[in-house]
Amino acid sequence: MKTQVQAPDVTLAPIVDALHMTYAELGAKVTALTHGTVSLPPVVFVVQRDKRAWGHITTRETWATPYQAPDEDYAYTPWAISMGLGTVTKYHGFYEIMVSAENLARGGRDVFGTVAHEVAHAINLVRNNGLVVDVDSNGRHNLKFKQTAEYFFGLTIEEYAKGHWAGWTKTTVGTECARTWATSISRIDEAIAVASGYDRETGRTATGGGFTFGGGSEGAKGRDKNGLKAVCSCGSIIRTSRRALDKGITCGECEAPFIYVG
Repeated sequence: MKTQVQAPDVTLAPIVDALHMTYAELGAKVTALTHGTVSLPPVVFVVQRDKRAWGHITTRETWATPYQAPDEDYAYTPWAISMGLGTVTKYHGFYEIMVSAENLARGGRDVFGTVAHEVAHAINLVRNNGLVVDVDSNGRHNLKFKQTAEYFFGLTIEEYAKGHWAGWTKTTVGTECARTWATSISRIDEAIAVASGYDRETGRTATGGGFTFGGGSEGAKGRDKNGLKAVCSCGSIIRTSRRALDKGITCGECEAPFIYVG
């Protein structure tokens, strides 16, 4: 069984922070293009293993944080306030956006595409009081989703396959889109490198620490004679030795380091 070991100073927090910052940047774009008439709803990002999807957004607020608000029945009554009756506990709601751990192995560009894809859904969840329905109960994405994702973020949206039940869900971050959102993509790449234990100064992967993305607990297997699998930002995959990875291998296409993924 393959065991994942986390070094004391390695955490997924940089990735979650990078995803929230990307969400804020996408939200600023939405506000600008709609002249302030549409604002993205509050969200919580979750990173978890899920081999079925690169990501998803909930269709309702599934997280909440409490706050104290004036009680309409007692708010302006001095004696009630002195007895602690002047406030009531209410809750701020948050939607959830999940990004799968397997997705992180694809690199910042594709992860950005996933986040922007889910934010396109978020726009339609709040636009016109939720009357813009871009996906049906079976998960089929329609042309309303395609139009939103392409207009706001420059994504390329295609049918998953002709006649496939998923509809217009195939998401690509093209060259121009990647150029527009280069800062966000770079930030996500950096966060993935940090969480994986990759040290850019030494070109080494943290010994005995760091997360790997895309693997999982499986039954015992024979020795893998093909070497360790590593992925770069553009999605190129290599298999090599631990020694070679520790020395640092850079992709000649995207110039990003190859990160061990299992």
